[in-house]
Amino acid sequence: MLYNPPTGGAANDAYVGKNPAAGIQGSKIPPGAAEFPQREIVAVEVAAGLSPTNDDLQQLLKAIRSGKLCFWPDTGTADALLISPNPAYGDLSVGTEFAILKGNLPNATTTSTLTVNGLTFVIVKEDGSALAIGDLPANVLFAVRSDGTRFRVVGLRKSDAFNPASVQNLINSSTTINTTTQNYIDRSSPKGMTYLEAFAPVLDVSDLAVGPSFTALVTSGNFTGADFVQVSASCALRQADDSGSLIGYTVRIQLNDVTTGTNVQGAYLGGGATLTGTAQIQFPFSVPLKIFQGLNPAHVYNLQIVAQKGSSSAPIQGYDGHIFGYHDGSNQ
Repeated sequence: MLYNPPTGGAANDAYVGKNPAAGIQGSKIPPGAAEFPQREIVAVEVAAGLSPTNDDLQQLLKAIRSGKLCFWPDTGTADALLISPNPAYGDLSVGTEFAILKGNLPNATTTSTLTVNGLTFVIVKEDGSALAIGDLPANVLFAVRSDGTRFRVVGLRKSDAFNPASVQNLINSSTTINTTTQNYIDRSSPKGMTYLEAFAPVLDVSDLAVGPSFTALVTSGNFTGADFVQVSASCALRQADDSGSLIGYTVRIQLNDVTTGTNVQGAYLGGGATLTGTAQIQFPFSVPLKIFQGLNPAHVYNLQIVAQKGSSSAPIQGYDGHIFGYHDGSNQ
């Protein structure tokens, strides 16, 4: 809106009050001087979702405080975000900022873009580095600010909170350091984690499969939106009777990709060659801490304790299977 000078005055003339005693007539007010400021104020109030009324003379303040003037829902795809402000933005100059509600899919690439009224910039982290997969979770509010050529996400992303590859406390069951075969990690993060648990006091299986097949002893619920899951697990095997020996057995905690129908990662809980004993003797196994990383946030996963034996001798049952852990997605 331009400055509207008194009728008949120059572009930046000031208004003068009437003073008959001094022979000053006073300025004539052009219609735009009264109309245009009102229309500007009403436009701000309406854009913030308010209904203009003369009964509330603080609506302009409320509109500015609401945060709704720069908030828009994402209506694009997982990696091609889209917002459509009205009136449209003519440019995305340095400092232009938007608050966005992400759509129902997390980013699945490191080169996500945001299009605003037909203008498209790549989204990067606050320091200008590339996003990680899952840094823009589904249905999450976040803010971006233009640096003139890209949109920088305001604040830390999930991948900034902790880098699993950078800190590894690799400890196997014999307490020796092993940097190649084990991956037990103590992970801390300021981001809230989602708890996952499954427990079966008496596992409903009559016998274990003979290898290479595995019998599932307990299965967790499904989860998605995660790029890691940290898990501990334990269980026991017991002989169904005392008719013979258990020849060769293996127990594992296994991560399954439900989306692709594949078993993607596993960790050894315990095993042995031959066990002989009377009925109900239990052979307990556990893994204190295991992290499966490099998950696809767009996929659905679950965890299982599975077991196998090397021969058909001696029926073996599962017992007290317990899975519990944390991940950075959501349970289904």
